[in-house]
Amino acid sequence: MSSPVKERISIFVARETSALSLGAEDVVAAIQAEAETRKLDVEIVRPGSRGLTWAEPMVEVDIAGERIAFGPVTPADVAGLFEAGFLEGGEHALSLGPTADIPYLKNQTRLTFNNVMDGFPVWSPDGIRIAFMSRREGNNAIYTMNADGSNQTRLT
Repeated sequence: MSSPVKERISIFVARETSALSLGAEDVVAAIQAEAETRKLDVEIVRPGSRGLTWAEPMVEVDIAGERIAFGPVTPADVAGLFEAGFLEGGEHALSLGPTADIPYLKNQTRLTFNNVMDGFPVWSPDGIRIAFMSRREGNNAIYTMNADGSNQTRLT
């Protein structure tokens, strides 16, 4: 359909329990095989989940700095996504549109941007800071941050 993509394209497929249990590894393998067959230079990035279990495995493509989401994707869907030109934002029945515009995500404020688990948030008694657990340095540690996500500080 569309002309081949010339530059490296980043494709994001979560590597976390929900996505894995719903077939993310098989989807990644199908994407890699299809890209190789088409001689396309793609980079598969394996972040954590965005919490959209209903859309997993969700595939996001970075197009000019904006992520476009597709899901739920099965290995059988992958060739059709390539045919539709999904690497360039082509229309497909599994398109969810720009990831940032998905209502569940649009109504949230993301405070951390790590490819590891940040979780178990607890507000400070004065409501100014948030304590949370993170594995960003390879082991569980307690961090705090301001309510807007700034000034993230490791405590343990």
